[in-house]
Amino acid sequence: MSSGLLGCDMLVSLWTMFHVIYSIDLSPWDLATDSLPSDSLRICGYNEATNTIFTLGGWNNRGRVITYDLFNDEITTDDTALPQDVNIFCYGRCSTFYGNYLYFINNQKIGRFNMDDSTSSYPLSSATVTAHGSRTCIAISDTGAHLFIIGGMMGSQVGSNIFQIYNIQTGYIYICHVF
Repeated sequence: MSSGLLGCDMLVSLWTMFHVIYSIDLSPWDLATDSLPSDSLRICGYNEATNTIFTLGGWNNRGRVITYDLFNDEITTDDTALPQDVNIFCYGRCSTFYGNYLYFINNQKIGRFNMDDSTSSYPLSSATVTAHGSRTCIAISDTGAHLFIIGGMMGSQVGSNIFQIYNIQTGYIYICHVF
């Protein structure tokens, strides 16, 4: 199983390297025609089974899902794969992935995007996390059973000093105070 160890910047860099190596015999004009749509502050995941990179959200397109199929060298854009109330943009580590699932936080709720069938579950449960905003940090356990959540920032409001552990199976949140 893959875990969310690669950040979005790393995945986009790998995509760029692959595309340049794959296209060495093409003219420079051909290289520019098949590029990922420009945006920033996206979250990314990689589906190993389908060899596909997924990017969700971004500063300009917060509800957009872009896929890059490495086998077929095809880019697909979908503005309907995420619910309309999901606005994804983040600085830092506000998402993580494990296997075929990409986890994210939006409006203090946890969401999950299935990279096998491009569907989303949001909110994943009724649990509310204290971490909020674009600077939330989320990580997943080696087994894929728990999410670890801390921080966040909205405007001038600094994130909390509460560390939370979310049990994916039960939807229960364990709270630890950090001093």
